[in-house]
Amino acid sequence: MIALAIIGDGAQARALLDHQAPLGRFRLSGLAAGRGDGTAPARPWQEVAADPAIAALLVDLPGGGEFEVVRAGLAAGKIVVCSPAPARSGEDLARLREAMIQGGGTMLPCGELTHGEAARRGLAAMSDPAFGRITSIYLAIR
Repeated sequence: MIALAIIGDGAQARALLDHQAPLGRFRLSGLAAGRGDGTAPARPWQEVAADPAIAALLVDLPGGGEFEVVRAGLAAGKIVVCSPAPARSGEDLARLREAMIQGGGTMLPCGELTHGEAARRGLAAMSDPAFGRITSIYLAIR
């Protein structure tokens, strides 16, 4: 089982907490953003992101603001599941990439985008020189 913490209370976080959505191979091990579910009391996000016992973070902060949380998780070597575009600029993208390289974390963006919007965002991110050299691309369309 992989220890997962949830930071935020957006739609994905609420689905997991309120509707008892299955976590598969993940075990809920921490919560942040001011609420607890009775089994895992809420803690400050900085503490949760740095906790060495937690391997993965679901960052779901409605209205934005997830960039620093995602960056901290990556720098701490976590698997970070987050919104499709936590970076809002080339500088942000470079900072996330630097955090991944230094900390060894992995970012798994998620969310619902139309194919056109996903392609537009992907091309915009990859065209930025801060993105770096592309060695392979995996594309999944459902």
